[in-house]
Amino acid sequence: MPFGINDWSLRPLDSPAVEFGAFERVIAQWREKRGTAPVPCWADYGIRDFAGWHGRFSLARIVGGEEPDLHFELFGTMIAEWVGRDLTGKSIRGALPMPEEARLRFVEHFAAVVRQPAIGARRVNLHFLGRDYVAGETVELPIGKTTREPTHILSYARRVRA
Repeated sequence: MPFGINDWSLRPLDSPAVEFGAFERVIAQWREKRGTAPVPCWADYGIRDFAGWHGRFSLARIVGGEEPDLHFELFGTMIAEWVGRDLTGKSIRGALPMPEEARLRFVEHFAAVVRQPAIGARRVNLHFLGRDYVAGETVELPIGKTTREPTHILSYARRVRA
């Protein structure tokens, strides 16, 4: 992907899928399911759609008003292994021992994916969790949980050399 370690970016929904490297197939699939709607709906996906990504995807939403947080409805088992805990059914506040500034950066990035909507892309090192040896790349896609309006974030992750 064309961004360096600890880079965070928001890309237009029509950015060429090839720009996302290893995530090209999931971007193309997301667009196919989206059609002419603002975003695809979670119900548009089936278990086979995640082939090759089982354990490396998550579904999250922004919760809370004045103090927003990121709440994971699904959190892949491989991602849980990298992070050191399963966040399924949990919000990052209180569930991850991270500085407030880092938590707010995550929340704002994910919120922007839904609000704009946009495709999020990150390359991060998990040093803030005491896991300097774990680095990864992710893409975050806006998705509707029950409609084709953006309410959630479908993320895919892959580990890279730290």
